[in-house]
Amino acid sequence: MRGTVRTRIRMARLRRLLVGLLALVAAATATACSATD
Repeated sequence: MRGTVRTRIRMARLRRLLVGLLALVAAATATACSATD
């Protein structure tokens, strides 16, 4: 049980990192589009 909880925490952390990276890329593309416009 402890192992599954640890894995779940690891997955949640990875998911948070992925979401943060995605948001960063989205913000960068939005800024690029604004600059191009």
